[in-house]
Amino acid sequence: MSRKIDPAKREAILQAARALFKEKGVEDTTISQIATGAGIATGTVYLYFKSKTDIIDALCDVYLLETVDALTPFLENPDIRTAIAGGVHAAFKHAEANADLVRLLDLKRSMGLNSGWPKADIIMQNTLKRWVQVLMKEERVFPYHPRILAELVGGLIEWVTKICFVWSDVDTQRYESTIVDLLCNALIKR
Repeated sequence: MSRKIDPAKREAILQAARALFKEKGVEDTTISQIATGAGIATGTVYLYFKSKTDIIDALCDVYLLETVDALTPFLENPDIRTAIAGGVHAAFKHAEANADLVRLLDLKRSMGLNSGWPKADIIMQNTLKRWVQVLMKEERVFPYHPRILAELVGGLIEWVTKICFVWSDVDTQRYESTIVDLLCNALIKR
């Protein structure tokens, strides 16, 4: 008989792993420690995740999906500049509140733990792509390749969060207005 997956246990595993990764680092954290932190047996962790790498993937996906959730409402604003400014600000504020996950995502990417585009990256790119396609169809922005533009915008946001939360301790506000101006000047037809 197969066991039912308990979302609360999965979440407890992720929260314990996140706390331990933040405190001890990924390398020095064991599955056994994660299990103890989650209040479950070590073997139970393997019912939810095959490895520590799978836990890292899940935490990074949560971060990226929450980023999409944070910026999406701003994309509904009919004023393109306000939409861009709100989306960029929301993405940076979310990164600031989750700097440990920004560092984990960077570690994952730098260790080559990617096997193609992560699902959460694709969701983010598709969200941005659809938004740009609507604006292009309405002829409110310059025509670009929507998928490539979405990848570039996502990459720009990721790059700034890397500068601010991985390489140094710099406020994202330092970059925010320049990025908004850059995107608005590159996109919006006058």
